[in-house]
Amino acid sequence: MKRLFVTAIVFALVTGFNVTSAVADDTQQADDRIVVKKSDLPPDLLQKIEQKQQVEKVGSWVGLGREVGTAVNEGLKAVTDHAANFGKTGVGMFVMVMIAWKVMGVDLLQLAIGLPLLAIGTGLFTWSYSRNCIPRKIPVELTSEGKVTRYEVTKPNGDEKITHAVFFLVFIVIDALVMFV
Repeated sequence: MKRLFVTAIVFALVTGFNVTSAVADDTQQADDRIVVKKSDLPPDLLQKIEQKQQVEKVGSWVGLGREVGTAVNEGLKAVTDHAANFGKTGVGMFVMVMIAWKVMGVDLLQLAIGLPLLAIGTGLFTWSYSRNCIPRKIPVELTSEGKVTRYEVTKPNGDEKITHAVFFLVFIVIDALVMFV
């Protein structure tokens, strides 16, 4: 028992000296630091210290930004590589056509219907206007040789012109709705 007690005391003394020497080293290193109030420093030295702290803070953010940029670049590179490989397959081409149709298919369909409708409708209204709204000479008497001896001039009234103009404007509005809405 005495032997166990002596061993414990020796062990405590040995470890106690090591702990106290470590604490002494820490306090000695802490003593190397001097703390000063900002108001006690000259303005130029204070400005240099603040700039140094700001550079260190910005430097850490720059490093983080570079890491994020590299990660985004690598991620996008992987996505574009896989998308390009997928686009070369038959299924990939079909998917690209379906995406293109989803994005602009309705617009193309509207133009494919609206432009021919506009061309045909404009031609039809022009023909109808020339037949019904422009004064023309109609042959009334013919000679035996087929020569016209007398003409009758038809003069349209103002209502026919107004009616044609109104219907043409309505047609243009409907065609514009077909093409653009």
